[in-house]
Amino acid sequence: SLDDIPLMMEFVNNFEGPIAMRYPKGNDTIKLPKMKSISLGKWEVLKKSNEKVSIIATGKMVEIAMKTINKYHLDFEVINACFIKPIDKNMLKRLVRENKKIITIEDNIITGGLGSNIINYLNEINYQNKVKILGFPCKFIPQGTIMELYKKYHLDEDSLYKEINNILK
Repeated sequence: SLDDIPLMMEFVNNFEGPIAMRYPKGNDTIKLPKMKSISLGKWEVLKKSNEKVSIIATGKMVEIAMKTINKYHLDFEVINACFIKPIDKNMLKRLVRENKKIITIEDNIITGGLGSNIINYLNEINYQNKVKILGFPCKFIPQGTIMELYKKYHLDEDSLYKEINNILK
């Protein structure tokens, strides 16, 4: 959320070593909980749930995930992956212990992104449940509005809802 930028900037300024901060253009369309603190590689749970699915989102997709949950009155966990690298291995171990199905969603290419980093780690620890990675394909993306591109590449609320239903089958 835009409200988190000052905290993010403080973290970046105090970090010793190379670091990149990415934040999307545009305004927030819903109010997300403000981050309380930032620790390297630690994600935050925005919505807790004991249900079978966890959605791990990054960037603008955090907003899409929360809007989907609210629009369709779903009770699934939503995790804000504030860091793409390093990933939050402790959070992922918890999801494995709880036998959660996982959907990752990012406004980035899938190859080398959040979802592929997560699935590589889950393979290392022999995770046996379902994982679905949503993001842009590794190819030229044509021009369009952000929402047109999200819809075309199945990163909009309705597409996320369909993927949630698919992973539950």
